[in-house]
Amino acid sequence: MKKFKEKELYQLVLLPAIRQLKQNIRKEREYLDAKYKEKMQFAPYEQFIEKLLEVSVFPPLLKSQKNQLKEKGKDIWAQLNNIQRTLLKEDIKVIHDLSNKDYHFLLQYPEAKAQNIRTVLEEMKKAEDMLKKYRAQFDEAPDAVDTTELDEQIKESHQQLGELRQKKKDVFSIVRKLRDEHTKLQREITEKQKLRDELGPVEKKIQLLNKLRSATQEFIDQVTLLKAKQLKLQVETIMEQMFRKSEFGEVKFHPEKFTLTIYNKEGQEVDLMSRSEGEKQLIALAMIWALTKVSGSQIPFVIDTPLARLDSIHRSNLVQHYFTKLSDQVIILSTDTEITSDFYSELAPFIEKSYILNFDEEEQYTKIEEGYFFEKVKNPWLV
Repeated sequence: MKKFKEKELYQLVLLPAIRQLKQNIRKEREYLDAKYKEKMQFAPYEQFIEKLLEVSVFPPLLKSQKNQLKEKGKDIWAQLNNIQRTLLKEDIKVIHDLSNKDYHFLLQYPEAKAQNIRTVLEEMKKAEDMLKKYRAQFDEAPDAVDTTELDEQIKESHQQLGELRQKKKDVFSIVRKLRDEHTKLQREITEKQKLRDELGPVEKKIQLLNKLRSATQEFIDQVTLLKAKQLKLQVETIMEQMFRKSEFGEVKFHPEKFTLTIYNKEGQEVDLMSRSEGEKQLIALAMIWALTKVSGSQIPFVIDTPLARLDSIHRSNLVQHYFTKLSDQVIILSTDTEITSDFYSELAPFIEKSYILNFDEEEQYTKIEEGYFFEKVKNPWLV
């Protein structure tokens, strides 16, 4: 009865008021939602009618006429746009200012279920009868017996039982770990066996790869020696053509360092750094040409001021034996004092295009014109 009074009785008393409150706030929310919806639907109309009523007319409209025109226009707007306004025709006074959280809390507030108080009273009567029965049995019970020794034994037994349960728990934990370890080891054994079965083909592949690597290395070594011999012959042949006197003898290629050593007729190594700048240039060009011929690739070459450091004989050798045979495409950037008219005549059958780059001092940029210096002389109007 006390529990019923404290937790359920007041809910039963307030149940009609709670239901009425839920009905009111639900109706207010529907009204506000409909009003907001109508406001959003009539927003274009409100803008339109406000602009329309600001227009000056004669005679001017009264305030009541404007209001009447505004209301009638609203009905026409609703009819044209299929806007339902039935809910907003009710005059509802909103008295609750609720947030969404408070609104849903009140709607979901539990309602007490009607109970028959007679059932509670019958249960209370049964409880009282049982209480009287137990009191009578208690009065008829014998005097109290000292159970201290039994209590101590029970306490010790409970303590031993707790220790045994803890040991059981620890043993189960160890068994579980051992089972997990067993499963893990069994899985590893299966994977190792599978790997062992697959290892045979892998070993064969490794053996084949080692043989292939050895064969490839042997091929590289043999090709390197072959290219070294070719490079040696090409350097000797080219230098014989390009130098006016044959003062150079044997040429050796060192495959381990990929370097060339040149010896004179007496078998002594030639110190290239002690040679003239023109000879250094010819030796470098000979090396480049030899490497190009040995490689077997046709690549374009760009040579800048190739004859500036050379005497006339070396220039002639370079023009006759180098420019015309170096590659399929050779671009020579020369000054007017390098490729003379005689050299130009020798190169003319091999020239595809000629251009002159003239820097304009006034306009500060380089002009590109077709032709060569000697051709400009033949055409003075182009100068």
